[in-house]
Amino acid sequence: MNVSTGLPQDGLGERLADTISVGALMSVTGTTASAAAAAVDGALDAERPIVRMRLGAAEFSVARPEFIRQFATELGLGGRETQPRRLADVANQVEDELARREAVLVVHGADRMLTEALEWLYSSWSRAAPAARLAVVFTGAPAFDRILNQPVLASLKSCIFIHHRVTA
Repeated sequence: MNVSTGLPQDGLGERLADTISVGALMSVTGTTASAAAAAVDGALDAERPIVRMRLGAAEFSVARPEFIRQFATELGLGGRETQPRRLADVANQVEDELARREAVLVVHGADRMLTEALEWLYSSWSRAAPAARLAVVFTGAPAFDRILNQPVLASLKSCIFIHHRVTA
């Protein structure tokens, strides 16, 4: 649903529903990251539990440690000051929590993620049993498409169920 007009957004709602029903990965890009984020937020079904991560401004990129710690916070596992010191322990808590949830992860500003953060998220997603995978929706600017074209992210890119471009 287009937030400003209330009209369907290029079939985005149906594509999101398909992605969520199979616990797949989806990429939504727009002319700007905020346009993609607004389109996804407007099209998501409010009945489903959603974990939203809004990744930073254009001044910085999000590396793996920051991503994992922010993810833990968004999942309600405590702020950085209450999280374990070892990043591996935090990552294990995140993966355990994801295995218990039936939520959709929406990563707004995915074009701000560094390759290592994308690799970690993909690795965590792919290790889950197919029936237990949560849907992950990446939103961002067109730069996200260029990031996905890196050879090291070929597996992630090949597993993205739907690539959607917001045109309005």
